[in-house]
Amino acid sequence: MFVFSIIHVLEDDEEVKQILVFPSKYSKQQYDKKKAINLKVSDDNSDVIYKLCAIKQSTGKYAAVIRLGCTGSIAWENTECYFNKSEHALSNAYGTLRSSINSAFTINIRQLF
Repeated sequence: MFVFSIIHVLEDDEEVKQILVFPSKYSKQQYDKKKAINLKVSDDNSDVIYKLCAIKQSTGKYAAVIRLGCTGSIAWENTECYFNKSEHALSNAYGTLRSSINSAFTINIRQLF
């Protein structure tokens, strides 16, 4: 299982300039920065579309950037990502995203690359 927890909310003028790297138990593949995973999230009231991109930080740790598409103004959240080596590559695995913004919720990542 992939666990995502928010560690920093990016300011409006901040940009993600790091190369996207998705971990694989076979190899590491790089993706275009604009390529993202669409997440359909149900909060019992309406479905919200999120976009997930993964980056490799200078510390060697992996992080994920969540793009919120639920409002007119786009917000970005920087989330730390913990990977379980026993799982399949990120493109084949399920994940969990936890957010403390507004009310806490959990979603499953079921449609990845």
